[in-house]
Amino acid sequence: MERLLNINRPEGFPLCAETLEVLNDNSEMFSQWLKEIPLKNRQAVIFGNHLLVCQNLQKRWVKLGAVSAASMSQCKLVFHTPVSHTVRDSNGHEYFDVWLTEEADIVDETSPGAQWTILGLSHVFELGLWYDHLPSFEAGLSASSVSGGSFVEPMSLYDQGNILRGNRERTQMRFAITYNIRATLSSVLSVPMPAECPDGTRLDADLEVISTGIHYPVRSYISGGMLLVDIGRWLKDEGLFSGHGYDWIQCNDIIRINKEVLL
Repeated sequence: MERLLNINRPEGFPLCAETLEVLNDNSEMFSQWLKEIPLKNRQAVIFGNHLLVCQNLQKRWVKLGAVSAASMSQCKLVFHTPVSHTVRDSNGHEYFDVWLTEEADIVDETSPGAQWTILGLSHVFELGLWYDHLPSFEAGLSASSVSGGSFVEPMSLYDQGNILRGNRERTQMRFAITYNIRATLSSVLSVPMPAECPDGTRLDADLEVISTGIHYPVRSYISGGMLLVDIGRWLKDEGLFSGHGYDWIQCNDIIRINKEVLL
């Protein structure tokens, strides 16, 4: 894009059609970018003293006028007739139709068929500050434990593309971990969970037995900052524990979890 250079130069800066066109082009580029917000008919976004509106499936900018609506959930926009402005220079010469303004007021409206949806910045732009919790999660695997059983090998992340991240509103997880344990019917696998998740969050993990490649659903949930996987319940439900002649059974499996949690 074109940009103006050294506008504070000592000899002054020329204000002419060419420089005004540069300013207009840059403003138009930003305006068109914001118009890419996917609005539906009778929706508007407030940007300070201006509104981006979608009316008759066409988007345009208007100034925000008076706001008299008691509630933004029951309101509509009333548009003023656009006003064309004339200016006069220092020599008394008039220039007609130099710029155009249009205003819209936000007023009460009880009829659902005529109401508008008024949105704020938080509705159309999401804060992209994601915190990567995967390194802490991987480091915490060594602090994992299994009740009613013991580890044969340390736990580890499986494969590539693992994700565990969060922001103020949600936590996203897509990871796979391998474990090799001696388990009983009371065994619950406990893994430290550094990401924010409310207690009682169900995760519905997928368990793959490495030796057979068979996949099973297994109960898992978050409690007290720990990811808990009920291995004993899985062994009981699937009837995998009986018939081997020991008090425990060796489990060498992959746990996969893919979930988004709203905070």
